[in-house]
Amino acid sequence: NESCSAELTLYDISGRSIENITSANFGRGKHAISWDASELRSGIYFALLKINGRKEISTKFVYIR
Repeated sequence: NESCSAELTLYDISGRSIENITSANFGRGKHAISWDASELRSGIYFALLKINGRKEISTKFVYIR
Protein backbone atom coordinates (compact mmCIF):
# COMPACT_ATOMS: atom_id res chain seq x y z
CA ASN A 1 0.00 0.00 0.00
CA GLU A 2 1.78 3.09 -1.25
CA SER A 3 1.33 6.44 0.44
CA CYS A 4 2.40 9.91 -0.57
CA SER A 5 2.76 13.24 1.15
CA ALA A 6 0.13 15.81 0.26
CA GLU A 7 0.18 19.48 1.13
CA LEU A 8 -2.73 21.85 0.47
CA THR A 9 -1.97 25.54 0.95
CA LEU A 10 -4.15 28.63 0.55
CA TYR A 11 -2.75 31.86 -0.94
CA ASP A 12 -4.23 35.33 -1.27
CA ILE A 13 -4.35 37.30 -4.53
CA SER A 14 -0.87 38.76 -3.90
CA GLY A 15 0.63 35.26 -3.59
CA ARG A 16 1.07 35.40 0.18
CA SER A 17 0.57 32.08 1.98
CA ILE A 18 -2.53 32.38 4.18
CA GLU A 19 -2.95 28.90 5.62
CA ASN A 20 -1.61 25.38 5.32
CA ILE A 21 -4.90 23.47 5.17
CA THR A 22 -3.31 20.04 5.41
CA SER A 23 0.09 18.43 5.30
CA ALA A 24 -0.11 14.67 5.76
CA ASN A 25 0.56 11.26 4.25
CA PHE A 26 -2.31 9.65 2.38
CA GLY A 27 -2.77 6.20 0.93
CA ARG A 28 -4.20 5.50 -2.50
CA GLY A 29 -7.81 6.44 -3.16
CA LYS A 30 -10.13 9.40 -2.75
CA HIS A 31 -9.89 11.64 0.28
CA ALA A 32 -11.94 14.52 1.68
CA ILE A 33 -10.70 17.34 3.87
CA SER A 34 -12.90 19.59 6.00
CA TRP A 35 -11.75 23.17 6.43
CA ASP A 36 -13.16 26.06 8.48
CA ALA A 37 -13.10 29.28 6.45
CA SER A 38 -14.89 31.40 9.06
CA GLU A 39 -11.79 33.56 9.67
CA LEU A 40 -11.27 34.23 5.95
CA ARG A 41 -12.12 37.63 4.48
CA SER A 42 -14.05 37.98 1.23
CA GLY A 43 -11.69 37.96 -1.74
CA ILE A 44 -9.90 36.01 -4.43
CA TYR A 45 -7.75 33.09 -3.33
CA PHE A 46 -5.66 30.30 -4.79
CA ALA A 47 -5.35 26.77 -3.47
CA LEU A 48 -2.24 24.78 -4.35
CA LEU A 49 -1.98 21.01 -3.92
CA LYS A 50 1.49 19.51 -3.84
CA ILE A 51 2.02 15.74 -3.97
CA ASN A 52 5.46 14.56 -2.83
CA GLY A 53 6.69 18.16 -3.07
CA ARG A 54 5.59 18.73 -6.70
CA LYS A 55 2.84 21.10 -7.80
CA GLU A 56 -0.08 18.98 -8.98
CA ILE A 57 -3.19 21.14 -8.95
CA SER A 58 -3.86 24.82 -8.43
CA THR A 59 -7.23 26.52 -8.54
CA LYS A 60 -8.53 30.06 -8.13
CA PHE A 61 -11.73 30.76 -6.22
CA VAL A 62 -13.75 33.68 -4.91
CA TYR A 63 -14.83 33.59 -1.28
CA ILE A 64 -17.79 35.79 -0.33
CA ARG A 65 -18.83 36.14 3.28
